[in-house]
Amino acid sequence: MPKFLINLMLAFIPIQAWRKALRKKIRRKSLFGGLGDIFTEIKTKRDIVLVHKDSCNIIALGSSHGAYGFNPEFIGENCFNLCTNSQDLYTAEKVLRYMLKKLPDLKKVILFVDVFSKGWSLENTSAEHICASYQYLYGIQYPLFNDKHNYLKQCKKLDLKNLIPGENKNGYLNPPKLNFTDSVEARVQAHLREHNRELCQYGHLKNIVSLMEHKDNLGGVFLVVPPYRSDYQRLLSDDLLSSEVKKLIDGTKAQLLDFSKDMDFSDKNFYDYDHLNPTGAEKLSKKIKEFMND
Repeated sequence: MPKFLINLMLAFIPIQAWRKALRKKIRRKSLFGGLGDIFTEIKTKRDIVLVHKDSCNIIALGSSHGAYGFNPEFIGENCFNLCTNSQDLYTAEKVLRYMLKKLPDLKKVILFVDVFSKGWSLENTSAEHICASYQYLYGIQYPLFNDKHNYLKQCKKLDLKNLIPGENKNGYLNPPKLNFTDSVEARVQAHLREHNRELCQYGHLKNIVSLMEHKDNLGGVFLVVPPYRSDYQRLLSDDLLSSEVKKLIDGTKAQLLDFSKDMDFSDKNFYDYDHLNPTGAEKLSKKIKEFMND
């Protein structure tokens, strides 16, 4: 190959690599938020619970569907929301293990289970900054996490600042940091791809149930499948999650609360295809409370 052609090709490699990295960074920030945002959210929620560690007896764990779809205000003052964007079942289990050492009166866990939960693995995504935030704040180790962007050092700097974003009493943060532009068909297809991955996260769900089953003051684990907007619902097969999850908790005291096709939720209760707005969160939270009080 002529030398001038080789030089021409090499000249474009840095530009292409830079463009690829930039596109990845923009997409990551668009979908997951920047490091400052997610670190602040995770730290705020953790610190609020720790301030109330002697009275907290209910915590909610899970992804953005729980973060924006569950408001502890309608459960009670001793309930707190620890759900965050992209929290997978592995992270939820580790957060619970951390909190079990801090909360002497923890009795109940509300765990959100979604279409994508079965195969969703945070460390296999482009959201390394979320892994870094959880590692720094909770000591969670992610085997595949590579801190090539020095996020842990940035977390340390952020931790020295006053990051509390206004009043927050129970971990429910709104408005959400959501910036999805995909179609409902694309969203459902993406979630089903995660559901069908060979890497299965359900072992962490079983561990969460087992951890609470071994507590002397057991109050229960409530596995919540959240409601979905009508256009999202229509693209899912019936009983996609219920049959699988029921098998996982067979013989335990855990309860499955499946609201995925609950007709009490109208399209006006949603921000988008699958995230509830505050009116929807109020409705769902009150429904969960009814089951918890049975």
